[in-house]
Amino acid sequence: MDVLAYAAQSPVHSTMRRDITTAYLVTAARIVGWIVISATVYRRLGPAAFAILTLVRSTVGLLGNSSLGLTPAMISELAKASRKPATRESQSARAVYSNGMALAGMLGLVGCLLSFLYGQFFTLLHRVPAEFSPSQMFVMAFFMGAGIVARMISDVPAAVLQTRSHIALDNLLVAGSEILWVAVGSVALIMGRPL
Repeated sequence: MDVLAYAAQSPVHSTMRRDITTAYLVTAARIVGWIVISATVYRRLGPAAFAILTLVRSTVGLLGNSSLGLTPAMISELAKASRKPATRESQSARAVYSNGMALAGMLGLVGCLLSFLYGQFFTLLHRVPAEFSPSQMFVMAFFMGAGIVARMISDVPAAVLQTRSHIALDNLLVAGSEILWVAVGSVALIMGRPL
């Protein structure tokens, strides 16, 4: 079932308290996630690995700005579409959603290309300790960038949930993705996988 159909069929039960509580949950998941990953990297792989992780996160994190304000624009346009009569609303909302996904896809391709290039030239751009191979640095930079791009693309269906009074559901999905990232990353590091 597509996002628009789900959001239209689901009953509206969202409350301000639930929305704010789940927003705090997202914030807590992000903060705790970075504490856990940072501490695990520092303890398992050392200060040099922690420095590289921080460098990549802060550099690749700039990709988050590549959405060009897509989420607020989607929310605004979907809110306008919901004020129209039922059949026109459905068509208008689908058009906004399709256009948003197309734009997000194009921006995502650009973001993945930039992540690829950054990973490819990482060891030329930065002084990297000898224990970290260029292929390790490529994988880390590219996949962190791809993760940020995936999050940016997911803002389009998130905008649909937010405009249909499903903010709490959107927040729970974001918090779940943060928790999954921390769990998979931590297990990989504990099992001795490279940075």
